[in-house]
Amino acid sequence: MTLIGALLLATTPLVLDYTSREVHFKGYKDFELVGTYLAPKGKTAGPAVMLVAGSGPTDRNGDSGPLKIGTLREIAEGMAARGIATLRYDKRSVAATYRAKFPAKLSDYEDFFSFEAFTGDAEGGMAWLRSQPEVDPTRTAVLGHSEGGLIALAIAGRVKPKGLILVATAGRDLGVVVEEQIGQGFSAQFTPKDTLAKLVSDTKRAVASVRNGSPVPQDIHPALKAVFPSYAARLLHSEMTINPVDLAKEFHGPALLVQGDKDVQISVDRDLPLLRSALPHADVMVVKGGTHCLKVWKDAKDPGFGGPVVPGTVGQMADWASKNL
Repeated sequence: MTLIGALLLATTPLVLDYTSREVHFKGYKDFELVGTYLAPKGKTAGPAVMLVAGSGPTDRNGDSGPLKIGTLREIAEGMAARGIATLRYDKRSVAATYRAKFPAKLSDYEDFFSFEAFTGDAEGGMAWLRSQPEVDPTRTAVLGHSEGGLIALAIAGRVKPKGLILVATAGRDLGVVVEEQIGQGFSAQFTPKDTLAKLVSDTKRAVASVRNGSPVPQDIHPALKAVFPSYAARLLHSEMTINPVDLAKEFHGPALLVQGDKDVQISVDRDLPLLRSALPHADVMVVKGGTHCLKVWKDAKDPGFGGPVVPGTVGQMADWASKNL
């Protein structure tokens, strides 16, 4: 294990000249995904990285609804500018896939939004990426951000990437993380104490129900309805019962763990050590002053969505990919 300083100067030279095009590929049960493929010009087949977005309505760029965050776009473009091809894509039901054909019956939504669906989509993306002439299929990696890191771990045993890059990825199951996010996350400091107590209590009840395979209680606080939507019960059950550490222990290739030390969603103290123990051969990059989205942390009142990624971070990630893929 090597600790990488995120603010060190990158050594991989900039290529700058790369092509960009929108692409389509088939995912779980032939659902069509849309993404952006960047490939350096004038190179023989080389390394490539597929980027997998985090939870919620997050698109290929790392944007979520009206929040223009752009972390995945910046990483993808930074890698392509250093000679590494990249694929990033909109999740099902997000951005370009929003108006795609949805199931006709509400009862089919649980399968449409299942963990198997999201992992199947990622597997389809990797198959497409490996088929491109600019890509050496033996030199590919999956980069997952947040929930995308869990997806990357879940598909690693099947798609067998040469490397894994886990960015702000939980080492604990989602149920524990959600409980902590509700009780101690960014919004908790602005929530009245009585309301926060209700949110924490209801979250614990909801998580327990999901883990047991039971319906989420109908009397939970309205603010939690979006966290525990009825159509995502199957997805939540998977994510709240899967142990990321167990998945990580099965991967023995090159791995890079990237974690912002100001992340209030995934803990540098409680999640990163678990992944490090499961991946003792992994390199670790602790981004000083980095938030969950690897942006520059300003103060406790700022969620850390705006501005560029902490300077030096993308270059260091590209350096790692160049040397390990």
